[in-house]
Amino acid sequence: MVKLHSSEAAVTKEAPRGALDGGSGPGDLGFVCPRDQEPLKLAGDGADYTCGRCGKLYPIQQGVVRFLDESDSFYESHYADWTPIKVVPRSERWHHAWRLWFIPYVWSVRKHVDVGSRVVEVGCGSGVAYFGERYQMVGVDIAFSSLTKVVDLYGCCLQVDLRDSIPLPSESVDAVVNSFVWEHIRPEDKPTLLGDWHRILRPKGKLVLVYDVETENPLIRRLKRKDAALYERLYIEDEHHYGYQRPEENQALFEANGFRVLENHGLGKTWIQSPREYVRIGRWPGWPQRLARVGLAFSNPPWLYPYTALVRGVDEFVGPLLPMSWSRFVVSVCERI
Repeated sequence: MVKLHSSEAAVTKEAPRGALDGGSGPGDLGFVCPRDQEPLKLAGDGADYTCGRCGKLYPIQQGVVRFLDESDSFYESHYADWTPIKVVPRSERWHHAWRLWFIPYVWSVRKHVDVGSRVVEVGCGSGVAYFGERYQMVGVDIAFSSLTKVVDLYGCCLQVDLRDSIPLPSESVDAVVNSFVWEHIRPEDKPTLLGDWHRILRPKGKLVLVYDVETENPLIRRLKRKDAALYERLYIEDEHHYGYQRPEENQALFEANGFRVLENHGLGKTWIQSPREYVRIGRWPGWPQRLARVGLAFSNPPWLYPYTALVRGVDEFVGPLLPMSWSRFVVSVCERI
């Protein structure tokens, strides 16, 4: 695993690995107070970070620096059973790394972010093992329970409300990445997040996002017509997907907030969806339940891997021929201007 820093003075028994004791320059990873951007100092006993200006204490618990006074009950429980993405190739050669192609998020980060880069994963959940091996990782999430599972995988972990400022210095990281987080952010809050991600990124730093969108996918459109209230509950309310927007709206947001869009791929444009999607589809009575039973039949061996290859192949080779508005989710790669 790539370590952020090797300075023994910077790391105590309880402090997160990679934390610097008060380092604040663009070339050093140090924490800053999200209230006033003052560099934080590690307390003598190594149990807290403290702000010399406002006096606020940020405790270190189980290796996680907690920048929240209270945890969010929804996120603490909703993703509690998630496990890390464990695929780690033996090398970066194609005959070892090809499996990563089946995971669009991981593949896009690998393609656009150089090995050894300092990367912040926003909404990191239980983490990605490959990222922990390849990059200097900073995991940021609102759920303390998720972060405790990733402390041994990533260099350091910070519990932060995603709508707040990430407590890192300006121009201190090479990339900000996240998977299925953007749709949880309300549209009115998105410019603030983009502004903060722009702040912590170095010039030409990369922003890689995978996120659900408001879609005109033919299958999802039929489900909406069949029962709009059920769609609202299953796709929006139950998942806290209050940030659903059309693909073009999201691209316009990136461009209006200091980013150049390098790639914008719409995925999931057909009736061929991931097995997980069919769990929700099966909540509709009638033909959707029958369709879901067929789809879920592919969620177990020996069909899972061939079906995953089919989904990925359709997205890669058929998807570009179909309207962007049919996308079920989008992979966006941006560069900080």
